[in-house]
Amino acid sequence: MARVFGGNAKCSFDGSEINDELDSLTLAWSVPTGNVTAFADVYQVAVAGKKSTTLDISGTFDATDDQADDRLDAALNTNTPKTVIVLPGGGSVGADNPAYTCTASGLTGAIVTRLTENYPVGDAAKFTSSMVLSGSTTRATS
Repeated sequence: MARVFGGNAKCSFDGSEINDELDSLTLAWSVPTGNVTAFADVYQVAVAGKKSTTLDISGTFDATDDQADDRLDAALNTNTPKTVIVLPGGGSVGADNPAYTCTASGLTGAIVTRLTENYPVGDAAKFTSSMVLSGSTTRATS
């Protein structure tokens, strides 16, 4: 597998490409576990739960052309899931450059759980956001 250069990453949120405003993009998958250990068990016994996916993004706040912050704020205020597409290597989808898609359909899609804006004195304004990707996040390689 080829190495992926993160500087080429693309991210689409609610039909709008926001990658030109992003500094960082982190997709994370986890599987919670439940403990079903009984008194007679010698070791702890765990059971896997359902896989979950989160997306954390951060970038530069640009009030003149701020697609990212505007769309994230609107999604946070309406509490409606949105479609998110992440292409880590930019360019075209392929075996060495998968695309991760979480499609908004009913109750599933990307749910914005946090939006933070930071205005440091004498420096560029920044934003960070966290999302839970509800439902299936597909991985396409073609």
